[in-house]
Amino acid sequence: MNAIEAKEKAKSNLPKFVDSYVKKAVVSINNNIKTSVDCGQFSTRTTLALPEIVKEAVIQELETHYQDLGYEVVSHGLVNFKIIDISWA
Repeated sequence: MNAIEAKEKAKSNLPKFVDSYVKKAVVSINNNIKTSVDCGQFSTRTTLALPEIVKEAVIQELETHYQDLGYEVVSHGLVNFKIIDISWA
């Protein structure tokens, strides 16, 4: 495989990689929401460690997903992590 082929293959695999991270994050966030609701809270915070190459795409999909469900979503960036605050107050 030459460099051009490697670059094209990596680009074609990127959406699958993003989708995998989104699915894992949704499961984690949903569990955090359930736990917070059971404790009588109206928000939750999730910290995600994401590879730089997919960070923005994953966060955008998560924000859209939860906003479409009626949640208020705020994300904060750190050097190696993203923090997502979700509230339903």
